[in-house]
Amino acid sequence: YHRKELTKTLSQLYNLHDLQPALHNVTLSDSSVVTVPVFNVKAVILSILHDHNRMNPSNFAPGYDIFTGTSTDPNHHHLNEIHTGMLWNTARNFYCHGPINAFPLALVCFYDKTHTDLYGSLPCAPFVMTFSFFNERAHGSDAFYGVLGYIPNLTYGLGKSSIKDPRDKLQDEHNCLKLITDQIRELAVGFETNVLGRNVIIKPWIHIIAGDTSGHNNIIGQFNSSNSMYPYRDCTCCLSQMSDPIPQCNLITMSDFHAAKADNCLHNLSLHSIDNAFENVPFGDLVHGIFGCVPAEMLHVSGNGIMQYQLDVVNAIISSGTNKRDTLHRLDVLHQNLVKDASLQSERDMPRTSDRNGVTDGTKMSASERVGNLFLLLCAMHTETGKGLFATGCSESGITLQQMKDCLKLQLGFEQWVNDSNALSDIDRAQPLLADLIIRIKTSFPQSTGNQWCLPKIHSLSKMLHYMRNFGKAKNFSGQVGERVLKSIVKDHAQQTQRRVNVFASQCAECEFESFVIQYAYNDISNCFGEQYHLQQNASPEIVNARGKHVISLSACDHRGRGDCTVAWSDRTRGSTQTSVHELITHTLRTYAISNGWNLPFVVHGFTSAYINVESTDKAVLFHANPLVYGSERYHFCM
Repeated sequence: YHRKELTKTLSQLYNLHDLQPALHNVTLSDSSVVTVPVFNVKAVILSILHDHNRMNPSNFAPGYDIFTGTSTDPNHHHLNEIHTGMLWNTARNFYCHGPINAFPLALVCFYDKTHTDLYGSLPCAPFVMTFSFFNERAHGSDAFYGVLGYIPNLTYGLGKSSIKDPRDKLQDEHNCLKLITDQIRELAVGFETNVLGRNVIIKPWIHIIAGDTSGHNNIIGQFNSSNSMYPYRDCTCCLSQMSDPIPQCNLITMSDFHAAKADNCLHNLSLHSIDNAFENVPFGDLVHGIFGCVPAEMLHVSGNGIMQYQLDVVNAIISSGTNKRDTLHRLDVLHQNLVKDASLQSERDMPRTSDRNGVTDGTKMSASERVGNLFLLLCAMHTETGKGLFATGCSESGITLQQMKDCLKLQLGFEQWVNDSNALSDIDRAQPLLADLIIRIKTSFPQSTGNQWCLPKIHSLSKMLHYMRNFGKAKNFSGQVGERVLKSIVKDHAQQTQRRVNVFASQCAECEFESFVIQYAYNDISNCFGEQYHLQQNASPEIVNARGKHVISLSACDHRGRGDCTVAWSDRTRGSTQTSVHELITHTLRTYAISNGWNLPFVVHGFTSAYINVESTDKAVLFHANPLVYGSERYHFCM
């Protein structure tokens, strides 16, 4: 079969025609026409609800009844999954107050532009969604997301000198998004289907739209400029209030929006006067509508924002003195050594690090890598070499090294804390600590250019607890998973397209449909594979995949443990290099034998590496206890 012929045959066999993307021609403000591929939203929703692999109870949020939308744990007082947020009960009661078999379906959406080439001519902005009742593990998997549409490049051929009005550019984008949001609005009245053997009426609404600051501003219609009257998208705080440790926000409501639109005064709210695609769409926040459902998230606020500015300040501080280049070089060498040391351990929650460029060159690393590098910078500040490198700069700037260390400790601790399950009382008590963190950032890493720390991202950080109260822990509205989904639904498909601007989005949508159909067929017949084979479940900790076998022979010893030790390697190359094991291993074995009254010869069979199952993850973790790997020893540890 040819690929297209196979897709057509399978889609007819499994009746998947509804999932094929529809191509819509949209006329832009300059009279040009673009093709926007849009999927049938109802069909995408049903494709997930009718998939028994994804609709497995093990994928549901703990303590949640998917048919009623209520918590099954009456004593829960922690902010954890989305249904523990303050907005959940109000939204569920409003949309599901009618029929007794109403099925609450809150959509968690993600919208962001991604680039697939180096020149900016092949960007694409998919609108994807998943369900709020899936648990954290499911939300972290690409398989639980559905694509609703692809917004193509609407500004191709327009440079910085373009005279096209920003309002017209934004209206063009919303005209494309309207093809998706109109479907969601029509489905809000409910539709019947069968879920896990029960007849229900699906009641969908958008609960969260994750994304970056620019994407959120475009969705709302906000002026994308810090010089506007109200630079933040969901409140009427001015620029000077962006750095307030404790925000005193007047949140914009849908009543404010409709009143300003009726009076043709949307500009007074720093909003473009456009026909917004999300204006009449059902949202989880009944009072603030779209303004209350676009929470800021730590990936873009901290990793791609505040930390980058902090590294710029660190670069300025450490560059003080007469030998600027030598000081920066020595810091980079120290950083590279710390990156190497950090890679020789087995902790699963260590942030990702990067040594591709200098530690203070924050523009050439991802947001997660920037968090890891800031952690290693904190480690460097505790070394004698690091203290010496910062001495001159701290003396000239008037900032002590202890100030920076205290700030980074509190900041990295907050990064971890917001993604954990926390008691409601702890959220309230955290407000003074968050205010202290913002003050420390402003004083320990002072900025003297631009708007200094009067930035929308600082305002986002100060409102993080507000978003957590509404939607649960910060992982629920993080854009990190959405950014990873973009790789599979755009960048992977891009290799199968003609890479022509006018058809790029359409061909990505076709590739997504083909991938879904083939995966659907595979799932249907996968249980027939290997019928004649006995499958052994090797999740038991007793079953370990080990390598590097060797035999340690210890001779008889005296009462002080003194005796000979030899090592015989199964790998002959080890024996030819006279490789021995670490002295702590032989010392420990000999001590254990003597403590048990044994001083006669004995042998121990050992291995240099092993995949071992640990409680913190479902996958086996590779541990090394190797005296020679690429010219040096490697011994892992795990707490």
